[in-house]
Amino acid sequence: MTNSNAIQIPQLIAHRGYAAKYPENSLIAMKKAVELGVSMLEMDIQLTKDKQAVLLHDDTLERVSSSSKLIFDLSIADLKNYSLSEIDRFGSQYKTNPFATLDDMVELARDKTHLTLLVEAKQDSINHYTAKVFADVLASQLNIIKSQVIIIAYDYEFLKWMKKNEIFKIGYILSKWQDLALLSNEEIKPELVISNFKKVPHDYLGFSQSVWDWVLYEITDPKIALDFAAKGVKYIETMEVESMILDSVLKNRVCFA
Repeated sequence: MTNSNAIQIPQLIAHRGYAAKYPENSLIAMKKAVELGVSMLEMDIQLTKDKQAVLLHDDTLERVSSSSKLIFDLSIADLKNYSLSEIDRFGSQYKTNPFATLDDMVELARDKTHLTLLVEAKQDSINHYTAKVFADVLASQLNIIKSQVIIIAYDYEFLKWMKKNEIFKIGYILSKWQDLALLSNEEIKPELVISNFKKVPHDYLGFSQSVWDWVLYEITDPKIALDFAAKGVKYIETMEVESMILDSVLKNRVCFA
């Protein structure tokens, strides 16, 4: 018999790794999240001038490095001349920290079969190189760990192409709550639907009735996470990995496999 009063505990996803304490989308941020027991990592992917996949949220290095260059103007070799330091947040602490590549993530995950990567195809690179080019890059680099990957994006047409070609599991990120209506035609049938928790209408009760699983971000309060879990949200995405994992209830979903 199922206990209807049992506490529903969401699974935590490290948003850009343990980005509250380490430079976002860096290899160290990803490794530290895994060390803490997180089994799902979210990362942003852009393509370089030579179409190599690297972890980067924006289309320029300006916010996280000492350069304002566009990622599309730099080769993967060029990128080695810059550090992912986030000087505004960390000063000179990470002045030699390299940018991470998708290959780094494959290497991290390939011997950790419990680990799932949520790989966000950034709109800037989709627009710059086309959906097909981006999808081909992802397929070639991630095929070895295909079962551990979910490709996520805001771009509905990109995800429709991915679904049609049955390349990976997919997740649809809502730009606005009204975009949820696009899923009624069942063209993409995502495994995940992802939203900023602040966009969720106060009276929305449909989480547990969805055919997909829900991911809500950026949640840093365990109580808010558990309240949404009680309504049917399966995954909570957070940059505050350690403080969330140390919660007396949330720690029960930690995995050290």
